[in-house]
Amino acid sequence: MDAWPDSDTPDLSELTERELEVIALVAQGYTNLEIATQLCMSALTVKTHLDHISQKIGIRRRTQLAGLYWQQTVAIADSESDETL
Repeated sequence: MDAWPDSDTPDLSELTERELEVIALVAQGYTNLEIATQLCMSALTVKTHLDHISQKIGIRRRTQLAGLYWQQTVAIADSESDETL
């Protein structure tokens, strides 16, 4: 069962490349400090990116953000594998 009905699924296309990198690391379970280290930025900058993401797509919890990331990553992988068949 999907976390969101298709029409209500938040749209990640309006996020910047850097915001998508932050989401990917959140989805892998990294803390803000670990994300900051990985992306060579301050933890405050990571928090700012997360705030912008929240404003753009309306997700406030890290678990929801991680779930959305994995849901969309799997959907993209599935559509790409369908194209190669």
